[in-house]
Amino acid sequence: TKNIIEDIIKQQEAFAVELKEDHKVIGSIGLHKKVPLEKWKNYRQREIGYVLSPEYWGHGYIPEAVKAFISYGFNDLDLELIWCTCYNNNHNSKRVIEKCGFKKVYGYWAKTPLLKQDKTMSAYYWIRREEYDKGGL
Repeated sequence: TKNIIEDIIKQQEAFAVELKEDHKVIGSIGLHKKVPLEKWKNYRQREIGYVLSPEYWGHGYIPEAVKAFISYGFNDLDLELIWCTCYNNNHNSKRVIEKCGFKKVYGYWAKTPLLKQDKTMSAYYWIRREEYDKGGL
């Protein structure tokens, strides 16, 4: 985990999510340079990732941040496609993803040693620029 965090920081892809009133950091969010599907490799794309301290779940902080990053990705980075992924059993994250206008594209089973499980279904979602431009958010 430490190596992954250090790599993200080096690439300057992650930002703190903080409470406006007291500037307390409660999570992070980023647009990462990944290509989840080889057949989409020629598209200008990023994968959005986020994490939030559990004590702040359910207050709308992450949907607000995700929507801001979607806008940033399409309007400032000129992306064509933004991905988001979560484990299929992560209902809170799935709810955020769907609330922010992403559509499920596919899922696959993968080994998940961090979750101490043999295999878990990962679900991939996306929002394309055309959907965003039509008022998808």
